[in-house]
Amino acid sequence: MDWEGRPHGTKGVAFDESLSRYARSDGQGNISVRSVEDDKEIVRLPNPGHPAWVLQFNHDATLLAAKHHPPDPHDGELRVSDLSTGETVLTTEVSQAAFTFSPDGRWLEVGSPNGSIHVYDVAARAESYSMTAGSQPSSLCFHPDAQQLAVSSLSGIVQILEVSTGRIVRTYRHPSGVRRVAWSPDGSLFATACGNYRVYVWNADNAQEPHRVLIGHRGPVTKVSFSRFGESATRK
Repeated sequence: MDWEGRPHGTKGVAFDESLSRYARSDGQGNISVRSVEDDKEIVRLPNPGHPAWVLQFNHDATLLAAKHHPPDPHDGELRVSDLSTGETVLTTEVSQAAFTFSPDGRWLEVGSPNGSIHVYDVAARAESYSMTAGSQPSSLCFHPDAQQLAVSSLSGIVQILEVSTGRIVRTYRHPSGVRRVAWSPDGSLFATACGNYRVYVWNADNAQEPHRVLIGHRGPVTKVSFSRFGESATRK
């Protein structure tokens, strides 16, 4: 079934936490932030010349982070926009889809192609500190309590880092590259989307073997998320 909110040529779509707004990007890099209720445009963001493939609102939908890049390579430019003014407040390099806002909205973490992770203070709109992930990150995902960060890589390794120190808490190994990770709402489980057509669901405190392996996909799994109640995981 077609959805009018995703017209032909749309490259990326994201909803805010309240499901009252959504953002969509086209092939020229234009981003339109719209109301879900009546589909009216709220703000249109500047076009940097390349499509925005990955979009993410912060917790209160005052900011939107968008990763712009040509179809290849997959590293590109991250632009963070203030949705009240439409102005770009931060621009930086980003690896793959490795960026995320913390659940409390205080931090934005961005993975670089060189393996470092830069931590930005959202209120100050400035970098606060950085830490090293080791390999080039493919995605980042905060634990619901914002104290830990899951860092995936195309080498198949997922590391759980302590946000305040950068210390590696646990390491999870996979037989194929990991594109995305997602925590359950209570933080007891996390899921990994892998290039071997599988999703691995892990107990957060057990890195020895997966809690469950989800099979039956027809291609590499590129996205994964839990329902709000944590009872199921969706994947693409």
